Formats: sequence, structure tokens, C-alpha cells
Amino acid sequence: MSQFRGYGWAFAYLVVACALLWPAATNGRAAYFFDTAGYHANGRAAVAAIESKLQRLGLLSAATRTAASVDAPTDARSVVAIRAVAYAAFVYLGEWPAGRMAAVIIIQALLASGILMIWWRRVAPDTGWPAAMTAGLATATFTSASWFTSFVMPDIFAGLALLAFLVLAVPAERPLSLRVKLFLCVVIGYAFAAHVSHVPLIVGLSGLAIGLVIWTSVRRREPPNVGAILWLGAPVGIGVVAVLATSVVGFSEVSLAPKRMPLVLARSIADGPARWYLQDHCATEKYVICDLFPVIPTRVEDVLFGPNGLRARATPEQMEAIRREEPIIVARAARAYPLHQAAKAAAAFGRQLLRFDLTDTTFTRQVVRAADGEISFAPAAERAQVRGIANLVTYAGIAAALIYLAMIARRLRRGEGTVLLLLAAGLLGNAAVTGILSGVAHRYQGRIIWVVPVVTLGFYLARRASRRAEISRQFTGALPAPAGTLKALDQAARD
Repeated sequence: MSQFRGYGWAFAYLVVACALLWPAATNGRAAYFFDTAGYHANGRAAVAAIESKLQRLGLLSAATRTAASVDAPTDARSVVAIRAVAYAAFVYLGEWPAGRMAAVIIIQALLASGILMIWWRRVAPDTGWPAAMTAGLATATFTSASWFTSFVMPDIFAGLALLAFLVLAVPAERPLSLRVKLFLCVVIGYAFAAHVSHVPLIVGLSGLAIGLVIWTSVRRREPPNVGAILWLGAPVGIGVVAVLATSVVGFSEVSLAPKRMPLVLARSIADGPARWYLQDHCATEKYVICDLFPVIPTRVEDVLFGPNGLRARATPEQMEAIRREEPIIVARAARAYPLHQAAKAAAAFGRQLLRFDLTDTTFTRQVVRAADGEISFAPAAERAQVRGIANLVTYAGIAAALIYLAMIARRLRRGEGTVLLLLAAGLLGNAAVTGILSGVAHRYQGRIIWVVPVVTLGFYLARRASRRAEISRQFTGALPAPAGTLKALDQAARD
């Protein structure tokens, strides 16, 4: 029976992984963002730079270098800006087939399904694999998780990191195995390295979870659980090591955001304070960004990505100087216009918190690959016109989850309060980091909002399993039974 249950959980895991790819399957391709091509190009450059350095150190032969990266830039000084190296390299190395990056979304689906299965078993340990598979299928159908799994952007890892933290933080009678803990820590650590906006989110969740462990021990007058504290802090350590290692090896730079785009500066310019400050002080302060923009743009896209933006016009030396100037300009602009900056930040936070539809996870792009290996996108029609229905279903799923949580608010079980506190912190922190520092976009909150129904489903499964066990006990206690039958019925109820 135990062997059958093991096969059952493996079957459920694969079924849910496939279900999480249904948007891509119905459209015949992954969903791409305009930035996906940039990730691929940056990944190619980053892999080439790393391979070139390893080759010079004698750790890699020329014959074993990635074929498509041989002609890519290998001098870090030639790289003007780069997205997070971890995800850029993942996109480049997972470009199969023919640059369409199906391998990327398949791996994302396998990781997401794995964490979902772990969550079900953690929060509802008496739940069998059929119920967990049904919950996973519901997640794929009624939440945005499947759309972000099918999306070649690092967004899905924000939600996976939050859910993995909930697994690590929730107290339970059955301890997690070492391999499960390592898996969760590696996924969170990778999420840390996959996008710069994940860094403050993960650091904040780790600090809050550790604080809750310490507070619980103080309240109970017990020594702190050092093991739990170390496991909750381990993902941050893994992420820091991964980012610093790729930064040093690839770019000879010790940085948690190597070759980053000056997004915070661009946001402040678009909001007004930095633009007004630069207009007043460019003549006297001699900022490098003033040399590139005689007329300061009014949109983030024009500052960074447009045909006359920094990505296209700045030299490597100019971009490095702008990165050094960024915190100075942003801080001085905020001091010069504090009320306006505070109002903009509050408005952006509020809008971001409530915007999470599927506008950005579009299937209206198809890959065009050039002879030199670079990719670009051409317009394409979505094969499955289901986005409007999926949006309604997503919002309905969130509403249903919130209603259920309100219904059980006074009957929370052990550990569920901790889960909800961390969940709320994740949602609020994500909206603050992305809305204020980057800009309001549906994909930013959509990448994490699907965790709300997943948590709710976990709470429901736990209560469902308890009711089934109680019915089994009442039934077996009311009837005389031959030896061994009581144990068999109880085991059947658990399965």
C-alpha cells in the first residue's frame, strides 16, 4: 500500500505539472514579454563571459563551450546592462527548441508542481494524493499560477518563494525531511538571484519568519529553535552566494545587482521628483545622465529601453557612472519634493496591491531567431481566446478564498495564523517593492496573488481530512468489528 501511495503522489505531481502548462499548450507556445528577448541576449553574454573566464583559468576547454555563446561578447566591460544573471542564463540555456524556450516553462512547471505537492502534504498531512491532485488541478484552472508558469519571465519564482517560505515556517507534527528542506531552500535562493525585486521580498520574509520563531520561544520561555532559524535564513545565504559568485566570475565585480538597470532612478524621473531635480541641477552638478538627455524624458520606457534610452545610447563607462549617481539623485530628489514623492509612493502601492489580471502574460508574440542566434519577436494571434474568462475566474477565485478565510478566521488551527501573517506580509511587501520602486504593472502582483487560493485550499484540505477521520472513528466505534478491520478502515480514510 505504501508503495502504491508513492506511485500515486508521483502521478499526481506529473499531472499537476502538465496542467500548469495548459495556457501554453492551448496556444502552441510559451508566453513572452518584450523583456524576454533581453533576458536571452543577456544570458548569452553572461554565459559567454563566464565560460571565457573559466577557459582562461584552465577550468573549461574551448571544445566544451556552449556553441551559441562563442561569438557573444566575452569582455564584461562591453556589457552595458544586464538582467539578473541567474534567470538570463536559465533562459539562454533553456532555449530549446529553436529559441522558443519550451524547456524554461517545463522546468518552471515541474518546480511549481513540486512545491504545491509539498504544501498539501505539509499543511494537510492526512490528505491523500487524489485530493492533492484535485487541489493542484483547481490551482491550475482557477488561479494565475498556470499563466505565470507558462510565462518566460522570472515572475513565477516570486510566488514559489513565498509558498516555499510558508512550508518552512508552518509548525507541524511531522518534520520535513532533509531533502525537502534543501529543495525549498535552493528554490528560494534561486528566486533571490532571479530578479532584483525578489531580494527585498525574500529578505523581509526571512527576517519576519525568524522573528516569529524567536518571539514564540520568548513567549513560551523556551530556548529559541536554532535549527528552524538556520533553515529560514539559509535561502538568503544561498541567494547571496549565487549572485556574488556570478558577479565575480562573470563581471569581476562584487555586487548583488551586477550590471543592473537604474530602474529606481527611471521611476523617480517618471514620477516627477528626479526629473524636476535634474532640470534644476544638471547645469551645476554635471551628472552623466544629463549628458545623455538634454531634455529629461517623462516615461520609464524612454529613460531605459527606448531607441534613445540608456540601453541603446550609454557606453559601459557612462552606465557605471549613472549607477553610482542613482542613489544620490533619488535621495536628493525625495528630499526636495517629499510630499509629492510620498503621495506618488502611496498611490502606486495602493494601485499595485489591487492589480493582478493577466494583461501582461500574453501569447501575442512568436519567436524569430536570426542566423547569429539572437532572438526577436513578431506579432502573433492568440489561438485560445480565453483571457477574458480567465481574468474573471482569477478574480472570482481570490474572492472565494478571502470569503473562506473570513469564515474560519475565528477557528484557525495551530500554525495557520503564522501562515496568514507571512502571506499578508508577502502580498503587501511585493506591492510596495514593485509598485513604488519599479512601477505599477499587473504582472507584478499577479505573480504572487495565486498563493492566496493555494493557502486556502490547504486549510480546506486539512479540515476535510479531519472530518473524514472523525467520521471514520464514529463509524468504527459504533459497530463491532473483527480484529484488524478498525485499523484498515482508519487507513482507508487516510488514503
